Amino acid sequence: IWPNADEESALHAFLTRGSLADLGGAEFFIATLVSLPRAASRLLLATTYATAEEKLGAMRASLATVRVACEEVMKSEALKDILELVVEVSNVLNCTAPRRVVQPGESVRLATLTKLALVKATVRTPDVAPTLLHFVATLATTHKPRAAEQGAWAELQALCGDAAAVDVKGLRSDQLSLKATAEQVSVELEQPDTKSAVSDQVRGFGLELKAKLAALEAEAARCEEVKRRTLTTYAEALNGAAGGGAVDMTELFTTLGAFSKEFVAALAENEARAKAAEAVAKGGAFDGRRGSGGGGGGGAQQGKSAVSDQVRGFGLELKAKLAALEAEAARCEEVKRRTLTTYAEALNG
Repeated sequence: IWPNADEESALHAFLTRGSLADLGGAEFFIATLVSLPRAASRLLLATTYATAEEKLGAMRASLATVRVACEEVMKSEALKDILELVVEVSNVLNCTAPRRVVQPGESVRLATLTKLALVKATVRTPDVAPTLLHFVATLATTHKPRAAEQGAWAELQALCGDAAAVDVKGLRSDQLSLKATAEQVSVELEQPDTKSAVSDQVRGFGLELKAKLAALEAEAARCEEVKRRTLTTYAEALNGAAGGGAVDMTELFTTLGAFSKEFVAALAENEARAKAAEAVAKGGAFDGRRGSGGGGGGGAQQGKSAVSDQVRGFGLELKAKLAALEAEAARCEEVKRRTLTTYAEALNG
């Protein structure tokens, strides 16, 4: 509501030749404020006294949200296990392209996690994971149960979502702005007419505000340290060893939050698919026992006519795939033999 510089000059000019009684309600109120000594400074003191605690509380909550999320990301064993699994799967998929194989000590890019669901399976059968994400989820369930705990991923998703919503740059700007305001308030509180006019509680407000801001800065420093450690750990995973570029905490939280959501869904879908397959298997076993009572030949004929053409062709298709696998294994053995022939002397002298 405070007038701008031109409006304030116009009001001062009016007050030198006119009377407050000539003004209407709103103009009278503003002109009365402007006529007071250090009116803007006094108004700043009043508004700061009324709103500072709320602003401090909001900033403390935002800092805590970011710090806790960083700490949880750093100590998440499930995340570490998944990154290891993705490295292993990537190396298997890229084994024919040595330049793309992740070497010991290197890390997979976190952005890769959100692309796993985009890699679709070429074979669409109930027993095949529909995407690479589902396949990784299956491996986690079998080999790294710690990484397959849906509750842990759901909690990480919630924490990362809350932290990603924090405007980190805006938070720092608000902190500096409140610090500058506190300095102006302290100066105003030292004015004799203000000091004599306000209560003891307001007089002590300046020192109290400075102490609270010092505590907030200490909390911000702790948060920055945790952020630094988190970024040091996962910056390469975000941008790659040679990627460069600034890594933003929001990017990290957004990436991990999105993956956590997808991974929880994949785990749940795998579980539902496993239960459905188990139910089908139990039903098939029951039908087989019932059919065997009417004679073996009839039961076999009935089973053959009950399946689709796709399933009937499965046997021939499986044999063809096994033959291709054996051919690939033979080629692999030949390459291994040539490699050993080449380097056996270098290894053993």
